[in-house]
Amino acid sequence: MKVSVFVVTYNQENYIRQALDSILMQQVNFDFEVVIGDDASTDATGYICDEYASRFSCIHVWHHRINIGIRDNWQFVLNHCRGKYIAMLEGDDYWTDSLKLQKQVDFLDSHPNCNLCFTNVVLVDEQGLPIEEKILLPNKADYYSPKDIYSKWICLTGSVMMRNIITPVHYSDSIYITDTYTFLLVMQNTMAYCMSDVTTAYRRHGKNVSKDTSVRHACSMATQYRYMAKCFPQKELKNISRKKENDYLEQIIYVPYFKGQWKYRFRYMWLHPQLLFSAFMTTTILSYTPIRKLKKKK
Repeated sequence: MKVSVFVVTYNQENYIRQALDSILMQQVNFDFEVVIGDDASTDATGYICDEYASRFSCIHVWHHRINIGIRDNWQFVLNHCRGKYIAMLEGDDYWTDSLKLQKQVDFLDSHPNCNLCFTNVVLVDEQGLPIEEKILLPNKADYYSPKDIYSKWICLTGSVMMRNIITPVHYSDSIYITDTYTFLLVMQNTMAYCMSDVTTAYRRHGKNVSKDTSVRHACSMATQYRYMAKCFPQKELKNISRKKENDYLEQIIYVPYFKGQWKYRFRYMWLHPQLLFSAFMTTTILSYTPIRKLKKKK
């Protein structure tokens, strides 16, 4: 099998048909399979996937009986990919170029020292209409280092094709967002290549993990970056991990009344001993003063 198309989905009945149609429109001179992990969707997503699987033998659908979460669904689907290469697509995104797979296979076949290639993308809204956001600028056709991939938001999942060299993979419980971590594992200190073509539509909507601003999200990301500092000890990557961890710790540290905040407070103070007094005052004494006042009133 030349290519496995990795698809993870959950409650995406409004988008999954477009994603699957964009896979099936690919013009290629090789065999490929589509491996879908449906994470116990409660809408019609699973039925739609089964409908496509009944019509196209290349599509294989796995339905989880209970919701296992993004990380474990990624792990499950990756470990069922049999292809030499893995092309990635999440169920709410879609491909816009019918030659995407062929272009990327041709490139990886002719560049054995490159483990991952990606392309430019277009941002679209829930209706599939293009939107302008300065956070995502076009990349030029060039090679990019692990530092580039880690420090900037330039390599989006739906545009990626990578060599199948990390399966079977097992994600630590410390991993919350799997994409960049996975890309760094695959790159293994090699360079990734970006094609200038726009091949993928990335859909921005309220359910994107990248738009989650909750305290729980910040805690999970701080934990992940602390773990990644250990996984990728190279100085420049470790420095990025520490900076990203610190950014999320700073978000958490000044949120009052958060259960379990102590370990993040002490981590923040340990990283910034010069701020120990102000951090302790702000997050411990001052944040709990309103609670004492409320109790007295009662």
